[in-house]
Amino acid sequence: MKEDFSYGIIPLMKKDNQWHTIMIKLSSGNHRGLPKGHPNPGETILETAIRELREETGLSIESEQVNTSILYKEQYEFFHPKKNDTILKTVGYYTVNIPYTDILMLKGYSEGDGEILDKKIVSLTEAIALATYDATRGILEDLYHNLENIQE
Repeated sequence: MKEDFSYGIIPLMKKDNQWHTIMIKLSSGNHRGLPKGHPNPGETILETAIRELREETGLSIESEQVNTSILYKEQYEFFHPKKNDTILKTVGYYTVNIPYTDILMLKGYSEGDGEILDKKIVSLTEAIALATYDATRGILEDLYHNLENIQE
């Protein structure tokens, strides 16, 4: 069994007393999830997460904005046919609070490499329903229940 690690940031915006985030739809597998990706050589977890957020959503943030006190983790196994091996995948997510108006400007953003088919700004409860995988739903449910610990 091989191990694989990815990192991301869950952007959080409050509108009408309800938390929202961005869900992306990936062309690989055509599934809905959160922005994340593999580290480049020499990158820290935080640097990877910030870069992936920018590449997949268009949001540019500074490291000081990121809530690094909690790293939400999901872990799952899957069989990779090309590698003919089972992969133990671990994904870590930080969170960042951003103004809702910043998100509205990103609706038409596209990285252009074909990795992201679509992105949606949705409430956290909608995100839980949209998430393709149980592990992602679990992260979003934990986040939903822990929001009192996240500063606005």
